[in-house]
Amino acid sequence: MKDLLSFSERISLLFVHNCLGWYRIPLFRKIGKKYKNSEFWFTRPFELPTYGAPYKIKIPSGFNVKLLKPVKLFPPPYPHTVSFGIIRKAMRRDFDIIIWGENIVCLEAIIVFFLCKIFKIPFIAWVDDWNYPKKPLIRRIIAPIPNLVVQHADACITHGVKHKERLIMAGVRANRIFFAHDANVIEYTEQDMLAADEIRKKYHLEDFKIISYIGGFTKLKSVHLLITAFSYLKQEIKAVKLLLCGEGPEKPSLQNLIKELSLEEDVIFLGWLQPNKSVAPLYLVSDVIVVPSIAIWSLVMNEAMSMGKPIVATTACSASYDLIKNGLNGFVTRYGDTKEMCLALKKILTDPALQEKMGEASKKLVKDFWNFDVMAIDFEKCINTIFVSNLLKTTKYNNS
Repeated sequence: MKDLLSFSERISLLFVHNCLGWYRIPLFRKIGKKYKNSEFWFTRPFELPTYGAPYKIKIPSGFNVKLLKPVKLFPPPYPHTVSFGIIRKAMRRDFDIIIWGENIVCLEAIIVFFLCKIFKIPFIAWVDDWNYPKKPLIRRIIAPIPNLVVQHADACITHGVKHKERLIMAGVRANRIFFAHDANVIEYTEQDMLAADEIRKKYHLEDFKIISYIGGFTKLKSVHLLITAFSYLKQEIKAVKLLLCGEGPEKPSLQNLIKELSLEEDVIFLGWLQPNKSVAPLYLVSDVIVVPSIAIWSLVMNEAMSMGKPIVATTACSASYDLIKNGLNGFVTRYGDTKEMCLALKKILTDPALQEKMGEASKKLVKDFWNFDVMAIDFEKCINTIFVSNLLKTTKYNNS
C-alpha cells in the first residue's frame, strides 16, 4: 500500500461549509494545496457578522471555491434557507470523502449525511458544540438530530476538550474523534502600529491601562459582566479605560448600565471594526483582552494570543479550557463572578512583569500549537485515516 503522504494525490475531497469566513481561508488554502482534487462548497452567502459588522469577502484564490445560492423555504421574517446544489452534488458521488463543516443541523447537511450512508461515502463531521450554560431551548430540543449525525459519521473533527466531552456524551467512540487546533492568527504591520498611535491620540489613552472587548453586543456575549467588573476595578485603579468594539441589540442596555455606574468617561464604544484592516491596531493598544461570553469557542482569544496579549475569560466559553493556561497566559474566572474577574484584571494590570510574561506565553502557545500549519496537519490525519479505513473496507469487500 502506498505511503499516507501519497494519498493526497488520490483523494477527491468535498469540503462543505456554511460561510466563507476570512478567518478560515488560510486553513482552506492549506487543505486545498495538500489535496489537489478538492472542492470547497459554501452553502450560505459570503456576508456574515464579524465584530457586529456586516462583512463581505471576495472569492479568494488558492483553492477551488463554489458559492451556492440558498433558497428561502418560508417568507420573511423566517430565515430558514436550503442550498439544493450541495444535495445534487452529493448524488453525483464523484468524490471520496465529504467533510461537513460546523453546521450539521441544517436541512441539507442531514440530507447529504443520509445520502453518504446510502452510497457508502465517508462522512466527516466538523463540530464545535458543547454543553454550555444557558443553552437556548431550541438547541436542546433539536439535539437528537446532530447526535444522530455524529454517532454515525465516519469521524468527527473538533477543537477542544469540552467539545470532545459533548461528542462522547452523544455516543461517539473516542477513536473516531480527531482533535484539530483551531487557529486565527493576526499579523500586524508598521501601518497598524501607526493606526494604534492614532487610536491612543484620538481617545487620549496615552497614560491609561487599556482593557478591550471585541465582539457583538448580545445577551450571550455577557458584556454587562465585564462592565460591572470594570466598575469594581475603577475603585482601585484610576488610570484604566475600557474599550468596547462591536455593535448589537444589547448596546442600549449596556449604555444604561454604564450611566448607572457613572462610567461614561471611562468606557469607550468604538463601533464596527473590519477584520484584518483595523483589528490589529486595537490589539496593539490593549493591555489585556476580556472574553466574558457564553460561547462554543472564541476566535478572539486566538487573535489576542497571536498578538501577544494576556486574556481574561470565563468558564462559559469552551475555548477557555484549551487556550488559557490559568496563571500562565491569562485567567479563567467563574461565569457571573464579577469580583473574581475584577481580581484577575487587577493582577495583570498592576504587575507589568506578569503582563509581559503572559503575553509572551500566549505567543508561544500560538507558535507551538494553535496555528494554521498545525490545524491543517490535524485535518490531514483525519482525512488520511478515514481514506485508508474506507479503502481497506472496500478491498476486503471486493475480495470476499
